[in-house]
Order: sequence, then C-alpha cells, then structure tokens
Amino acid sequence: MDRDLFMKPPAEYRPIIFWSWNGELDPKRMKRQIREMHAAGLGGFFMHARDGLKVPYMKEAWFERIKLCVTEAKRYGMEAWIYDENGWPSGFAGGEVPKQSQSFRAKALVMKPILSRGGGDCIGGLDDGNGIDGLDDGEYRLLTEVEHAGGHSGIYEWVQPLGHPRFEGASYVDLLHPGTTKAFLDSTHNRYEREAGGDFGAAIPGIFSDEPCALLWLNREEPALPWTDSLPSHFLERYGYSLMDRLPALFVDTEDSRQVRYDFWKLVVELLAVRFSKPIYDWCEQRGLKFTGHYMAEDRLSHTMDWIGDLMPHYEYMHIPGMDHLGRELHRHCDNSSPESRPFTTVMAAKQVTSAAHQMGKTRALSELFACAGQGFDPELQKQMTDWHLIHGINFFTPHLLPYTLEGNGKRDYPPTIGPQQPWWEYTAGLTDYQARISYALTRGERLTDTLLIHPVESAWECYAPLQTVEVDRINDQLEQLCLQLLDDHAEFDFGNEHLLEKYGFVEKGRIRMGNGSYRTAIIPCCSRLRSSTLALLQQLHDQGGRIIAWNAESYHKLAQRYPVLRSMNIRLADVNHSRCADTGGIAAGLSGLAGLSDDEIAMAAGGGTECVWMHRRRDHDSLICFLANLSLTEEVECTFSFHGRCNMEIWDGETGNIMSLPAVYVGERTVVDWSFSPGESLLLRAYLQQDNSTGSDSLLHASHTNVRYDRKVICSIAAEMKLTEAEYNAVVLDRFRLQEPGGNGWGETLTVSRLRTSTVPWTGPVRLSTAIAIDVESIHEPIYVATERSPRMAVYWDGIRLAVSETEWLHSEWLFYQVPVELLATGIHQVELELAAGEQLSSLENAILVGHFLVSIGTTPAIRNRDARLLNAADFIESGFPFFAGKLKLSCSVDLPEMEGEVVRWKLRLVNPALSAARPIWDGKPLVPRLWGPWEWEIPAPSGKDPMQLEWEVTNTLRNLLGPHYVPDDDRIVFLGPEHFSKEETDQYVLEPFRLGEAQLVAYIRDTDKGGD
Repeated sequence: MDRDLFMKPPAEYRPIIFWSWNGELDPKRMKRQIREMHAAGLGGFFMHARDGLKVPYMKEAWFERIKLCVTEAKRYGMEAWIYDENGWPSGFAGGEVPKQSQSFRAKALVMKPILSRGGGDCIGGLDDGNGIDGLDDGEYRLLTEVEHAGGHSGIYEWVQPLGHPRFEGASYVDLLHPGTTKAFLDSTHNRYEREAGGDFGAAIPGIFSDEPCALLWLNREEPALPWTDSLPSHFLERYGYSLMDRLPALFVDTEDSRQVRYDFWKLVVELLAVRFSKPIYDWCEQRGLKFTGHYMAEDRLSHTMDWIGDLMPHYEYMHIPGMDHLGRELHRHCDNSSPESRPFTTVMAAKQVTSAAHQMGKTRALSELFACAGQGFDPELQKQMTDWHLIHGINFFTPHLLPYTLEGNGKRDYPPTIGPQQPWWEYTAGLTDYQARISYALTRGERLTDTLLIHPVESAWECYAPLQTVEVDRINDQLEQLCLQLLDDHAEFDFGNEHLLEKYGFVEKGRIRMGNGSYRTAIIPCCSRLRSSTLALLQQLHDQGGRIIAWNAESYHKLAQRYPVLRSMNIRLADVNHSRCADTGGIAAGLSGLAGLSDDEIAMAAGGGTECVWMHRRRDHDSLICFLANLSLTEEVECTFSFHGRCNMEIWDGETGNIMSLPAVYVGERTVVDWSFSPGESLLLRAYLQQDNSTGSDSLLHASHTNVRYDRKVICSIAAEMKLTEAEYNAVVLDRFRLQEPGGNGWGETLTVSRLRTSTVPWTGPVRLSTAIAIDVESIHEPIYVATERSPRMAVYWDGIRLAVSETEWLHSEWLFYQVPVELLATGIHQVELELAAGEQLSSLENAILVGHFLVSIGTTPAIRNRDARLLNAADFIESGFPFFAGKLKLSCSVDLPEMEGEVVRWKLRLVNPALSAARPIWDGKPLVPRLWGPWEWEIPAPSGKDPMQLEWEVTNTLRNLLGPHYVPDDDRIVFLGPEHFSKEETDQYVLEPFRLGEAQLVAYIRDTDKGGD
C-alpha cells in the first residue's frame, strides 16, 4: 500500500453518489452541487434520471446537461458516470424500445383460471394486476390447460400493454428476445457515444445498469414465469424434447417436473446472460468503459427465482459487479418468524458479488446502499453498513441518494437524502475519506479465502414453482445460517457457482482453482442436486487430499442416494444446530475439531463474543492486511488474533490516514495482538515479516492508547444544562389543516396533508386550508416565515392578512418564504391559511413549515415562544423546544475541574448515549475534530490551570424529524422504508427521533505518584 495514496485516495476509490435528476436542472445549481460534492469528498456521481425530471429525457437539453456535468467533473478531478435509464429496471430506454415493436415488450408465462374466449385463442383487454385503469391490459394467448389441486386453469402467454406510467407510457421489455438489447443500445448507449464519446474511459468511466431482469410481473396474486417467443424452439434444440408439451410441469408437480424446471431455468439464465449482459459488456469493453450496476432480487433464493433465476453468471460480464443494499438491516442471525422480519439484503447478496469478482480477477465490487433506511440513517449507521460491505469485499460505494431537489416526492424518494439539505452534510468528508481509505486498502494484493461453498441456486431451479417456494425457502434459510456461522467463526469463504465452476474450475495440488480463487476446502450446503462437472471437481479434490464437508446430514444422505459417487469420497458431516445462540461452539465445534477451514496466516481466537467481529484478510507483496470490524453498536468485544511469523505490526487509521506502530507479543512462530473493540469500531492492520520489513517503523506514530500507562481514571459529569449560544432556523411542521368547502360554506374536519393529498375527491383550486398556531407567554420579537413549495401556486395568509414573499432561503431551494411581520406576532392563537390558485390540484399539496428563531412546544395546537438566551437540557433537545429541528445547535457551559490526587497523564472528553449525527467540541477556545460515530470521545490537552474551563459544543441532527414519516411508530425498524410510509397514519401523535447531546463527561487518567513511574 502506498502511504500517500492512503492518506489522500484519488476519486476512483471515493464514493460515487446517485445524483437524482428530479427537477428543472438549472445549470447554475448543477454546477454548485458538483462543487459541493467535491468538497464533501465524493469521487463523482451517477447522472440518474428520476421521478420529477422536467428536462426531456435523451433530448437536446438532456445532453447539454450531461456535457455540462462532464466538464465540471473534469474541473474537479471527479468522475461522471452514465446511468442508462429513466427510472428502472434498465432496458426500456425511457419507453422508446417497447414502442418500436411488440416483440420487444415484456412477456410472461402465466397460469390463471380459464378465460372466456370470443373465438380464437387470443384474449385482450384483461386485467393484469398492474392497475392501469382504462387501458388495454395486454394480450393473453392460451397455450395449454392444466388440472391441479386448485381446479382447472390455463397457461397463457402474456404480452405487457403499452401505457404504464412507470415506463413513460410504454412497458417494460423482453430481455430474452434477441433484438431487444440491440434496440436498447441504439436508443441509449450509442446516443451517449455520439454526444459525449470523447470522454469515454476518462471523465466518463462507465455505465450503470439498474435491476434488469428476465421477468417483471407486477401481479403477485397470479403465478408467472419468464417467457419469450423463441423459448420453445431453443428448448427443443437444447434438450431434445418439447417444452410446450410439458408446460404444466413448470407450475404444478408432475412426474418429470423437477427435470423440466431445471432445464427451463438453465436455459433462461443462459439466454439472459448472452442476450443482455454480454452484449452490454462487449459494447463497453470496445469503448474503454466499465459496465457496472446490479441485477434484480439478489437477496433471497425465492426472490431470485421470481425475477432472474441466477445472478452470478452475469457478473462474468460486468467490469465491476454490483449489488443493491436496501434498508438499514445488517442482520447477523436470521429471524425467519415471518417474511416481514427478513432483511432485504443478506450475506448471500454480498457474497455472490464478491465471490465472482474475486474469481474473475475483478478488483472492484459495487454496492448501491443506504436506500430505504430513512432520513434518520445518520453517518454512524452509514459507517457501520460500510464496514459490513468492506468485510465482504465490496470496495466501490454508491450512496443513495443526492437529490437535485426535495420538491414534491423528492422528500420521500427512498431516503435518506445525502446532500447539502442534510444538517450533517458539512462533515460528510469524514465519512467519505474513511470509505475511500479502506476501499483503497482492500483493493491491494489478493484476498485470502480458503473455503469454497457450493451455491445451491440450481437446486432451487428444480424445486421452484411460482406458488411453491417452501423447499426453496428451506434451502435459502439453511444457506444463510451456514454463511453467518462461517463468518461468526472467522472462516472466510467464496461461493462456487456451478455454471462458472464448469467453465473455469479445475483442481491442482489439492485445491480447487478458479481464476484468482484457490480453495483447499469445499462445503456442500443443504441442496438437492449437483452438476456432473461439480461432482468431478469434488472427486479430484478428494483424490488430491483436499477437504470436503457436507453441512447438513439429512440433505447429504439424500444427495448421496442420487449421486452414489459421493459415498466414495471422504466427506465429513457437520450437522450444526442452525439456530444456535452466540455462545455455542459454532462450526468449529460442529466439525468436531476439524482444523484449517480458513488459511491460518491470519487467525482469530473464537468465543467470548468475538462473533460480532468479522474479518477480511489479504496478502500484499511482503505484507499481510487484515480489516476487522465490530458489527455491534452496543457490545464491546475483547479479541485476540495472530499472524504467521514474527511480524512488525502497523495500524492504518481509516479515519485520520495516520499510520501507527502497534506493539505485539510473539508466541512461538506467531505474532499475537490483543484488541478491545468499542461498539462499531473497525481496525485495519498491516503485518510485515521482520526479516522482510524494509519500511521500518521509526518514523511512525505510536498507537497512543497502547503505550499510556495509568493506574485509575476519574470520571466527572458535566452539567446537563447548557446555554444556547446559536442555532439555525427552528421549525414547526404545519401538516394538519381544515379544508374550506368551495364557495366558503364552512370548514371540514382537520386532516393531515398526506390524507388531503391522497384524497379520492378531485379537489382543484381555488381552495382554502386553515391551521392554528399559538404564541405563548410573550410576543415574538423578530420576523418568522411560512415556507411552502413553489408548486402548487398559492397565497398564504396570517390571521386573514395576505403575506408577501421574502428573499429568505433555508434548506430547500423550492420553498417560498412568506414573511410574517413582527407586529402580527402577539400572544394568542393565530390562523395560518393557504389558498390554492385556480386550477391547482390538492394532490400536489405538501406540508407547510413555520420557520424562525423560536422554541416550539407540541400540543393540540403547536406553540412557539421566544428563544432568547435560554438554557437547554442537553439530555433532550426535543423537550427543550426543538421537536422538528433540522440543523446545528451551538451550546456552551463552564466546567469546574475537580481536585486530583496523583499525576494526570491523559484527559478525555466523552459523550455517553448521545442521539445526534455529528458533534464537535471546542475546549478552552480550541476546536477539536468533529466526530460522526462512536466512540464519542476526544483527547484534550491538559487544562491550562484556570478554573472554570469553557466548553462549547456544535451538534447536528438529521432531516428525520422535519420530513418524517411523522405517524409511523418505530420507523427505524422498518425493513424497507419507502414513499408509502409518509402517507401512513398508524398513530395520531407525532413520532419523533431522539435528539440529545447525552451525558458529557470529563475523564482523567491518573498515575498514582506514590507507586513511582515507568
């Protein structure tokens, strides 16, 4: 590793953010946002058309914006990546491809009750479940009929109709059709080449494809499978028997259903790879571009079967294979009590991507991450999720989402918002620098994985039917438990996809080799079938002294009945309890002492809670690299890990870029390190064999917490009440209004804006809405503002007086600020009224926000009061008057220093149980480094001797309490938080996230002078 590059990684290792083009795309604002991205440490952006785009997609103005952003990227040394679609899934070119030919439109094989026919086999105008009222819902063509337990049904070929709003009035596409991808390339990629091809491979490094799939079936009540016109002829040519004669076997159990299903899915997967993935890859390869992105449904075998059949064969045809991490879950042990409790992203999703990347010699692997985690998904949680990905081998981060605008649905577009609107944005470089440094480090050298886990997806092929997923789910759940146990026990592994193994796998010197992968242990998971080529590899591994482990005894015995050759191999059974608790013996105990599951060059002692700490190991020329992360945000973990040989140890600090020597002890021929991991802490180590260490460590910093000796520490609590010295605008969310009937005939009941917006009554302006606000105790001494969106057009009134628009700006450029004059701010109840202009739709209404320098109380009627120089309770800023606040508070207090006996060798300032997104202390007038995650502590210089000392704090929160969702309890536990949650009302009380400094403490580390010094 290069020390200078580690300190200041270039753009290619930095996060490349999804930049949502969801508005007018004013060139000045776009330039400003690129400048802000650069200042925040981002390496570039994906230019991503999304809902709300007001510039015609792929027209002249669109390409003007593309070229403008490429030029700006070059100015700052950033990367401008192309996103290949207007929305997702990729392939329909903003609606252009499906409109060219019916043969390009999405198709499905559907089983449903027999439909009445008016002559012939074609039936049109039927509901496909897509909810497009008044449109032709496509054509069903009866292929065959089938008797089953549910009755008598037909199996139909379905072609998606044009007219779907998700696809710009068109449809999705049939990626199994041989001409679709060419039409997509002609409509999208070739046009980018004509307009911006001169920057290909440089400022434009590549193209992102989002969620392409073999089947996009939006009606979950009816079973469907992928289909294309040529599938029957290909099937007959490939397998020598007719698929048309056996269509029922794909949906219901028949004598030969397992073989038919296996053959069907094998063909579908191969067709999608050669007709979509490979042509895109080849097109990019010829132009020096990188093809990246991710496919649909990576996280669970039944989902994979619903959409695509198998993912790993496609990664061969991606320069940077990728995945999608939806939601905030980083589950370690599955809770399968209900489908709703299952996280959307699992170990399987990450391991599929990184295994193929490792084996195919691809140094980078991507994750589109953070989407659906909510506005409260702060930098600490983002850092934890980053570490989870880094452990698996993901080293290219695509955060979701920086919006051009928060207008309309932009506030609810699968948050969090990651951009200048977030209060913690000014500190973002702390996170992006960390991500870049560790990403750089974990692309050096070669990954050390010694175990190959055969992927059971092909067993899913033979047992899957759209309404029969029990067996697939069982295979999936046991696979996930196996993956988790291997990781808990620090046995790193790769998946072996049987398609790729057949193409590239061979056995040499007692190891299965596959590209850069080299494995002396193979694990057979719970599965029902194996390819003959896989069996041959296992036989050769056995013959050359390699190890083979069967994970589940019952599954293995059934497999051995099907494949007697397995009985001739020395296969060890490891029937481990799949629901083990954290303190049980794990895979090591289940294997009854079988050692060497993983390469022992770097090893960790198991037990004692170390299952929370996962590990990623690499060899880089003359050194070993080890990245470890405590994936618990609540547990402190004591670990012992060791390196082969007598090594000089270094810590490469991802937060600061500093490199520090680390004292170690030598036990025999191993170097042993003890480390206490704080909750959420990560550690990057580099080890050099002593006789081969040419770098030396004399010039290095020393890991300070390892060489400071002390006898005891004294903890002093700092007063919870602090003076508020400065704050950005406070806010009151105005989201409950009474609607005045047209003509002014009375007022309706109070409803939330989300209910008014989604009302089935087609209200149009002029319409007036009213809500109340109280001013407590005393009048307000400075102006306040009512903020509304620019659209819909409206007038705003305070107690019947129309307000004028101010030049004020805050947080969101699409807000208009209507100033309320000070003379109208007397004590009492006031009415805020909004009047929609004629013709404006109530469906486009958004919350209004009262903005100003005041404190807020929530009640039946929200109330505001003067802020002045009040004291705040640092244990609860919500109750102190900031329930809807989104910004930075500045606080101050005095700290009385206690009398100390002995020599204070170190001082620390720390926070206990904070709830915030960033904190920066200023101690005795000296600003300290801001922190975005735990441990929330700072080294401070020895006090100057004056008493008391002055302590100031700058603290920020997130957009969560301002933007919601406000009426969904425990939204931080929702697996997939999407736009729909912002219109749900599961309670009539505001649900707010905590915002507090927590308990501030001064910690003195003391050496007792009567004991002498070292």
